[in-house]
Amino acid sequence: MCSSNDAANLESRMIALNIAQAVVGCDFGVVMGSGMTGLMGQIKGVLAENNVFLEVVGIEGEDELEAGFGDVKFPVDSSFARIEQLYRESDAILFLPGGVGTLSEFYAMLDCKLETGDQKPLILYNEDHSFDMVIKDMRERCTKRGFVDHQAFLDFEVVNNQKELEKVFEKYQDTKERVR
Repeated sequence: MCSSNDAANLESRMIALNIAQAVVGCDFGVVMGSGMTGLMGQIKGVLAENNVFLEVVGIEGEDELEAGFGDVKFPVDSSFARIEQLYRESDAILFLPGGVGTLSEFYAMLDCKLETGDQKPLILYNEDHSFDMVIKDMRERCTKRGFVDHQAFLDFEVVNNQKELEKVFEKYQDTKERVR
């Protein structure tokens, strides 16, 4: 999950390109939304150039779903259904820097993981501190006030650089799980 906004800064764009190259080196299949702009478009370009298997989930009738590339395309009828399908199709979910949509997807997928009790890894890539406020919110507001159990912190992993992410990838590489 990542930004599809073309206004993403250079630091975020470089992070996305480096992570896309790391994914290429792992031989994972990838599941993403249908966006073709911003960080999402950059990542898809790298994946396509390197023949990485790509599943795309988008809202039916969207130009990006119809015109974009992907080995498998899943049309859905709403953004909520898109999040649900992305979650269902993924074995692990990687969140790169993004805006409101990325944060919404993280919270929705964390809630789904907490409710289902599955072991699907949720990974926040926090090199540029994009998720500091999310972590602070979970720790200070939600946990201290009893809105979520401390278990929620065990249900997502924070990595702060590419080396840490590559170690996480190594855990899953043998099974060739799909990472978004």
